Amino acid sequence: MSSIPRVYFAKPLSVGECITLDEPARHHSVNVLRLKTDADLLIFNGEGGEFNAKLHVSGKRAAVKLISYCDVNRESRLHLHLVQGISRSDRMDMTIQKAVELGVSRITPVFTLRSVSKLDSDRLEKRIQHWQSILTSACEQSGRCMLPALDTPLPLDRWLNQTAAEPGRYILDPD
Repeated sequence: MSSIPRVYFAKPLSVGECITLDEPARHHSVNVLRLKTDADLLIFNGEGGEFNAKLHVSGKRAAVKLISYCDVNRESRLHLHLVQGISRSDRMDMTIQKAVELGVSRITPVFTLRSVSKLDSDRLEKRIQHWQSILTSACEQSGRCMLPALDTPLPLDRWLNQTAAEPGRYILDPD
């Protein structure tokens, strides 16, 4: 895998286009990685493939010019769906990160009888946004070009009822 930094951009992309990086991507590229104008970047939008790009920094603004498209496929041939009981924030963050790095294609957080985390609707929305950013960062780090789906959390019994007829389900239970 290349050592060229990867940046996620959540819109359709095309060769020759010049795009302005959002604040988190700009900050990471310019302040954290200390990249300068003409630095190479790889840009992906989560739909597959990635674009070779050149960075242009001007004051508090950073833009990239998309030079060429590379149709890479680093996705697992297996369709893995992780249904995960919601745990305390740092543990859930690590679970999502590692699941993405291991090739999971869908993650469904579920509320279980013994879930420690009780979230009202506002906190739940913030957690979903946070998990989505963890998922995106894990794709950037691991070289994946497809973003896994992150479902809205639901009670475990409801998920079990919705998927009762699906073949090939495995449930891991420590007991």
